[in-house]
Amino acid sequence: MKKTLLIAVGLMLFGSLTAQKIHSISEIIGIMDKSDVTYSLYEETFPATDFSQNVLAHGYYLADGENGAEVKKYEFEGEAAKEYEQAEDLFRQDEFEEARRHYQKVLEAYPACSQVMVYIGDTYYQLHQAFLARDWYEKAVAANYYDFLAHWALANACYANGDSERALKEITIAKVLNRNNPRLQQRLEVIYAALKKNYNNWVFDPAYRLSTEYNEEREKDVVQIHYTGDWLAYAVVKAVWQYEPGYAESMDNNAVLREKEAIAGMYTALDKKTLKKHIALRVFEKSVNSGQAGMVDYFVIFDCILPQHPEIIFELSEGDVSAIADYILNLRSTVKK
Repeated sequence: MKKTLLIAVGLMLFGSLTAQKIHSISEIIGIMDKSDVTYSLYEETFPATDFSQNVLAHGYYLADGENGAEVKKYEFEGEAAKEYEQAEDLFRQDEFEEARRHYQKVLEAYPACSQVMVYIGDTYYQLHQAFLARDWYEKAVAANYYDFLAHWALANACYANGDSERALKEITIAKVLNRNNPRLQQRLEVIYAALKKNYNNWVFDPAYRLSTEYNEEREKDVVQIHYTGDWLAYAVVKAVWQYEPGYAESMDNNAVLREKEAIAGMYTALDKKTLKKHIALRVFEKSVNSGQAGMVDYFVIFDCILPQHPEIIFELSEGDVSAIADYILNLRSTVKK
């Protein structure tokens, strides 16, 4: 009845971060110099990456499985499926009260389904009954915190009801839960602008590529590091993580630590004038200097990992998601382009 969404990134997201030492770029180069692996550098340009299609669909939730938490998708069967289709048809025809009646029958069969709770709320919202809509959106968030549409809808209802602070927090949580959704981004910018909050819509987009090619003269595979200008140090660190035998394992295969080390290498390799051109590095700097626990991790997760792997959000706790939203509201948004 329910489909499982498989999440495979290849590296652990979290680990003993405080127990691990981040290597400097000079230490990384030293590792490469002593290595049996041969690395070659190639400077070139890369087009900007379009992350706008890398989005999550609505209707997923976390459930207990045989091997721990699993990500599953709501699916309706039997009479509930028929009621759901009727409700959807009626909603499209602006028959909101009648659509609600059919959604509620679906909810009787699937009482924990946040997706249907959101749609019931929408039937009130479309009739300009934002207070009633908000009650259903709150229920949806309580039933499934990872339902990005529930937070999005709740933000709209809070905004309509004049609850500005909650509207900002909820639309930001929605953004964390579905990092690349273009329509969600548009709505976030509207709410932020209306409430005089800054949001710079930049994406961390490393300009590099790694590959291997067999070299007949050396009779071995050679790691090729392709990079654009400022991204050399970042690319070099990533190459060591990917190809240096035992290195990733020695660092607990930790994805956050990997990004920290690559970004720190790039940050220290560039002069101050060049750093000013990279808003991501200025946010990284402010995260490091904030004195607030976890800010660098939240920067790495939201700005470096989620654009490429939005599905990783299901590996985070509700507290982590909320804390990342606070990072966006209280730190990231204060750094101007």
